[in-house]
Amino acid sequence: MRSEAEEQSVPVAGTLSHLITSIVELSCSDVVLILDHASRLKVQIGEQVLKALKAARDAVNARPDSNRRFFLVAVDSDCRALHELTSDPAQVFLGANVLELTNNLSRSA
Repeated sequence: MRSEAEEQSVPVAGTLSHLITSIVELSCSDVVLILDHASRLKVQIGEQVLKALKAARDAVNARPDSNRRFFLVAVDSDCRALHELTSDPAQVFLGANVLELTNNLSRSA
């Protein structure tokens, strides 16, 4: 007897966009991916990963037939690095929102 997880497995072939779109469709809910140490993605291979993730986000979020979304949350202890990823015209997430939580967290502790 097959388990529910096996019945809803996602084939590995294809692009990251196809994979994330399939996960969103199968989960029937929004999907959030959290990237820790985002500053490490400033190297060439990281830039390729960011481009693939942006393409996946755009593929899922631009579909008019779905109300499900893919959210990408990048986290790093170096807020300057996150600002660089969103303010550099050469970066794919130019203009993305950056929310600094460090001050808020230290006040509540």
